[in-house]
Amino acid sequence: TAEDENTVTDEEALNLTVYPNPARDVLNVEYTSAGSGKLELQVIDSKGAVLLRQNMSVSAGRNVETLIIASLSQGMYIIRYQDVDGNVSFTKFVKQ
Repeated sequence: TAEDENTVTDEEALNLTVYPNPARDVLNVEYTSAGSGKLELQVIDSKGAVLLRQNMSVSAGRNVETLIIASLSQGMYIIRYQDVDGNVSFTKFVKQ
């Protein structure tokens, strides 16, 4: 539940990196996972709507996920990342 989430707003805390930024068609999301399991990535617009949701299996250590963002309109978006331990992190990117 939302009350159980550990929210982290500093992307450095989970070593969350997005590139290229700004991006056109694809966005790479690179992160470090403390363990193996399932996680969720969301792309959220400026109004708070979830436009893309991707669940994936990860392994402990460094992981990279490629998101296809070609269908998104130009503008600023937020990536919401929830790791296997329930920690939540947010970072921004710009779609050109």
